[in-house]
Amino acid sequence: MRCLMVLIVLLAGAALIFDTGCTRCGAKAGEKAAEKMIEAASGGRAKVDVGTVDISSLPANLRYPNAVVKGKWEVTTEEGKGINYMLESSDPKSKIVEFYKSALAGWKQSMVSETPDAITLAFISSDEKEAVFIILSSDAGKTAINLSHTKK
Repeated sequence: MRCLMVLIVLLAGAALIFDTGCTRCGAKAGEKAAEKMIEAASGGRAKVDVGTVDISSLPANLRYPNAVVKGKWEVTTEEGKGINYMLESSDPKSKIVEFYKSALAGWKQSMVSETPDAITLAFISSDEKEAVFIILSSDAGKTAINLSHTKK
């Protein structure tokens, strides 16, 4: 349940970042504004990075090959820690889905949803201490990968 709460906060924060346009501006002022909004919504601490982003905290099996990192933000609350990564690839959604299903083969796939615009996947680790939520959408030959990883 705690992973779910952190995951909800991550997704709400992603919506705030996209609404403020911070994924494109790269300005530190925009990052700070997004951090304040996420902190107000979550009651936790937030850190937003757009532009050159360190992905060393992303587990190796979740790093999609040749994806370009567009942004990252993290939230830490009493419930746990979650990090949202915004990536982009020229690969089709179907290929990316297969990669993550293979990468998370030992995990329980708790959700899959497919619409003409997006594919959503959710996985929970066998010990229920980690969760991964992935939203894929395509536009102009590029696939956006929004990946949230939470830990208790």
